[in-house]
Amino acid sequence: MLLHLTSTVAVFQSDNYKNFSFIAGNRPLNENKIKNIIKEIEGGNDVLQYYPIQVKVEDNKMLILDGQHRFFISKKLKRPVYYILVHENKTMVEIAKINSNTEKWSNGNYINCYVQAKNQNYITLKNYIDEYGFSVGVCLNMLSNGTSGNATGGSRHLQSDFQNGAFEVKTPKEARELAEKVKRFSAFTNWRSRVFVFAIVRLLQADKYPFDEIVAAFEKHKESYQDKAHWKDHLTQLEGIVNIGKKIRVAIY
Repeated sequence: MLLHLTSTVAVFQSDNYKNFSFIAGNRPLNENKIKNIIKEIEGGNDVLQYYPIQVKVEDNKMLILDGQHRFFISKKLKRPVYYILVHENKTMVEIAKINSNTEKWSNGNYINCYVQAKNQNYITLKNYIDEYGFSVGVCLNMLSNGTSGNATGGSRHLQSDFQNGAFEVKTPKEARELAEKVKRFSAFTNWRSRVFVFAIVRLLQADKYPFDEIVAAFEKHKESYQDKAHWKDHLTQLEGIVNIGKKIRVAIY
């Protein structure tokens, strides 16, 4: 026989939507997700009461820690909002974990969460991404250690710090200098890719041939430059371009 124990966590309901409030750290509402859930509900699959949102009371307001989509849909459809009260004080990191455990967060969700919390490291990260357009992983490495990480992916430790709100910008000057150097190849469509960025990092580390001359050779032959799957192939291609018309071959890496 199944034994059902009564939970000590009470589920409340309210149709006074003004009592609820979004907080910094909530994800932006996803319109497609909202449309799909509403379609399910209108088709007879209404499970809102079985998935109460999580709120905490502060200054006579119920702050939504998790469930902003369910709240929005309940309000839109004029349904009761089912909720449970969280009594513990939750930090922004803990709120992010609540949301990401409920549904996988994108890198953009984490950035938005900590930017809204006015974390200057994440504000700097967002501005850097907006300006240069590199992937989040590349930007994390550039801003934390002045390089791009490896060619296939970033550090797990760095990614963990990023998700937990512990990411720190340590090398902003170096990151900007490197980004500007990579940007000089922007005539190549895929210049922002991790593989190409890593190739330029290795090129700069080798320091065997004047960088300005490499860029000049690239500019001269940019129409024929092709994308490559491996960073070494990018360097081989650049070296081939540099050596066009030369009687004595030079090495650039």
